[in-house]
Order: sequence, then structure tokens, then C-alpha cells
Amino acid sequence: MNRNIQITHDGDAGLIIKADSTQCRLCPVGVGKAQLKEGQTLCPFPEFMQVMINHYIPDQHLEMVKTKSGGRMNIVEKTTGTCTMRYLPAASA
Repeated sequence: MNRNIQITHDGDAGLIIKADSTQCRLCPVGVGKAQLKEGQTLCPFPEFMQVMINHYIPDQHLEMVKTKSGGRMNIVEKTTGTCTMRYLPAASA
């Protein structure tokens, strides 16, 4: 699965995780064919990654970056074939 996930550092001491959504086996839409409206997600991956990051790097507590769009809070930015999740230090998120 490593070839389908890319982890990079951003300029704010956080992380950016990009996952190939065409290969994801956690996606409720891709795997379970969930019927969601545009912009909605049931993806468990962002929360799972946040817990894992904070478990293995306890001295730098990171939180998911949430953006508001159309009255909804988004934790995954979805573009064609890629899901992007961002994490910043807790004081910045």
C-alpha cells in the first residue's frame, strides 16, 4: 500500500497525506458504493492517521485541518484520483 500513499511535510511543521483514491480499500464509496452527495465523506482514514501520528510522534500533537465549504466541515480534499488530508500542530489547526 505504500506506493498509493504519499506523506510530505508542509511549511507549518505539519504533514500532508495524499492517498490514491482509485486503490483505496477503506473508502465507503469506492468499496461499499455508498451513495453520498458531492463533498461528503465517511472516510475513516483521516482520523486513523491522526491517532497513529500522535501515538508514534507524541512530542508533536497534530490535528486535522478542517475547512468549511457550503455549510459543511471538510477533512478530505478530493480531486480526481487523489484524497488529500492535512495535519498541523494543535495550536495552529
